[in-house]
Amino acid sequence: MSDKKMGYNPNSMNFGAKGWLFCLFSALVFFIPTALGSTWQMAVVYWEAAYGWNQVFILNMVTVGGLFTVIGAFLCGILVTKRSPRKLAIIWSAAYIIFLVIVGLSESLPLTCVCIVAVTMFGSNWCYNLNPVIVSNWFPRKKGLVMGIVTMGIPLAAGITTKILTWGFNNFGIRLMFIPYVVMAAIALVVLILFVTVQSG
Repeated sequence: MSDKKMGYNPNSMNFGAKGWLFCLFSALVFFIPTALGSTWQMAVVYWEAAYGWNQVFILNMVTVGGLFTVIGAFLCGILVTKRSPRKLAIIWSAAYIIFLVIVGLSESLPLTCVCIVAVTMFGSNWCYNLNPVIVSNWFPRKKGLVMGIVTMGIPLAAGITTKILTWGFNNFGIRLMFIPYVVMAAIALVVLILFVTVQSG
């Protein structure tokens, strides 16, 4: 019997409270790495003023991180067929948070460069590779609709990301300017661990 005859509407947005919590979580996952990826150009200005680091050199590390993202995506593609995408997302997001904390605290150029590459790789694969798989598993019959909703986190990030970093810098200083992103990523990780546990509908 077809979904239509059974009264199933694939365009219905009646996800339930837990379903909407998942949508907010997934949108946040899309938001965080996208927002952070747009802030490096501002962060390098702060680093150059504080430590004398060359802006162009540091921004090149984002490009290197993009190359490692391709490797990470290949690895994700292999692992996700053998392991739970949720468990992989927990590992990837935890690594993202750890390196994001270190990149803010670091006063060493080599360490900062390594962390930028790691943050770019783990963040991009968590956001753009593992997150859509989890969405598909959670909403197998509404994944198109849900993806349309949760990817709104991407343009939203582009619109307000500079304000977030500026706020972090003005309130916490250069070593803790990434705190807002760390907090958001930690919230997403907690939701992932506690609530994103089983397939919905």
